[in-house]
Order: sequence, then structure tokens, then C-alpha cells
Amino acid sequence: MTRQRFLRQLEDEVRRVEAEAAEEEERRRRYGPSQRERLGHGAGAARWGAGADPQGLYRALALEGRGPRATPEEVKAAYRAAVMACHPDRAAQGGADLAAAAEQFARVQAAYEVLRDPERRRAYDGR
Repeated sequence: MTRQRFLRQLEDEVRRVEAEAAEEEERRRRYGPSQRERLGHGAGAARWGAGADPQGLYRALALEGRGPRATPEEVKAAYRAAVMACHPDRAAQGGADLAAAAEQFARVQAAYEVLRDPERRRAYDGR
């Protein structure tokens, strides 16, 4: 697989995940929480309301719309996209603030370390 094809597939995956998150946001805005969430069932239903992602791990990977519902494949795709976007080497080429890029890169790395491990992720999600 060529690098360009891989990047194209990764961008397509990121767009798909973002579209799903936007659809979920629209559904919540329009209809409110689901019955499972109202009754407190499901993965972190009570905890994942407004302001829930306490350390911002899902936000660091641009998964705030999915939260604990994000599949391991979605987490991995979001991680790869985030790393490509904020890698210090790429930021240096683009003329962006290198210190800010390095800080964001470290945040993304730390988030992925927790969210890729099922046990650590379960503990973070409070399940």
C-alpha cells in the first residue's frame, strides 16, 4: 500500500467518524438522550453527560462525540489522524508553533496509551 493511498484511507476514515459524531450530536440535540441513557444503562451513560471526559482523552483524539462508544478501530484511526496533524516534524515544516505542536503531540500520545488498553480504558470510563 502506498503512503498516499494509506493517507487517503485514513482521511476517509476520519471523515466517516466525524460524520457519525455529527449525526449523533444532531440526534441528541433533536431528540434528547436515548432511553438507555435516561435510565442510566449502557457504557458510562450517567457519567458521559455534559463535561464528562475528565482528563480530555477523547477530546485529544477528536472523539468527544463518541466517548466510550468509540470502537478500538475508531480510536486507532483517530490517533493516527491526530498524530499526523500535530507531529512536531510536520509542524516545523508548516511553520507552526513547535512548542504547541509538541505539547499537543504529547497529549495525543498519552490519550492513546490509556484508550488503546482495554483495562485502562474501562477504568477511565468508569465501567
